[in-house]
Amino acid sequence: MNPTINNHLPTKTTNNTTTIQIIKLLGLGLVVSAAVLLSPTLLSKLVSHYLKQKVRSNDHHKVVKSLAYLKRKRFIAYRNQGAKTKIFLTHLGLAHFKQVMVNSLSITPQPWDKQWRLVLFDVPEEHKRQRHSLRRKLKQMGLYHFQRSVFVCPYECQKEIQLLAEFYNLNEYVYTLTCARFPNDKSLIKHFKLHG
Repeated sequence: MNPTINNHLPTKTTNNTTTIQIIKLLGLGLVVSAAVLLSPTLLSKLVSHYLKQKVRSNDHHKVVKSLAYLKRKRFIAYRNQGAKTKIFLTHLGLAHFKQVMVNSLSITPQPWDKQWRLVLFDVPEEHKRQRHSLRRKLKQMGLYHFQRSVFVCPYECQKEIQLLAEFYNLNEYVYTLTCARFPNDKSLIKHFKLHG
């Protein structure tokens, strides 16, 4: 994660649903015009299609308020293209989008295949801030803190871990391994409420 950008980001991303939806729409690469975002019907269709979420048709004022917030934070900018005004994410907005996506990362429980996923990392002290953030996010996602730099999960999670490592610029220090059941893993089975 670019430290210069990170210093300008709020410690917490906005929890306003409409604002997050707009950030996601723009971050997903959609070419969105101001007219589209300010139309509650069209916004509802876009969000439903791309985010599988629904926005009430009376959210027009929320969209306007959210756009003003994003503009004030310099997350979005407007660009005139002919008769239309396009909205796009700024460099700072793209960083915010990545933070929003990381915040929403989760691991979906599946039928257990009797395999353990181990997440190991050996992050140098110079990156301790990212290391702490990674550790905190892994706990939040439900991984079991097995040892100081080892987490365990019974479900497939390689893609999610890769996204986290890329976001924190820790690719070269984070590893994911898959292993079979091992002696004394009953405490893990109990922790995850699995059927061994």
